[in-house]
Amino acid sequence: MRRLNANYNLQPFGKLIRQQDPESALNALREYLLIRESAVNNATIRQYIQTSEPGAFLAQAIMRIMSLPEYQMC
Repeated sequence: MRRLNANYNLQPFGKLIRQQDPESALNALREYLLIRESAVNNATIRQYIQTSEPGAFLAQAIMRIMSLPEYQMC
C-alpha cells in the first residue's frame, strides 16, 4: 500500500479564526467548510481534538470537520 504525501497551507484558515476562542473558531470553520448545518455539535468535535496549541488545534479541527459526512457530500 502506498502512502499519500500531501502538503497543506492552513494560513488562510488561521486568518479566518484569528483571536477567537475555541468554540467561536469551531463555529467559524464549520460555517466556512460545510454547506449545511451538521447534526454533530462542537462538543463532539472537541472530544477528538487532542491539543489546545493553536496551530495543532486548527489542523485537528479542520481534519475532524472534513471527516463529517456533510463535508464529504459537497
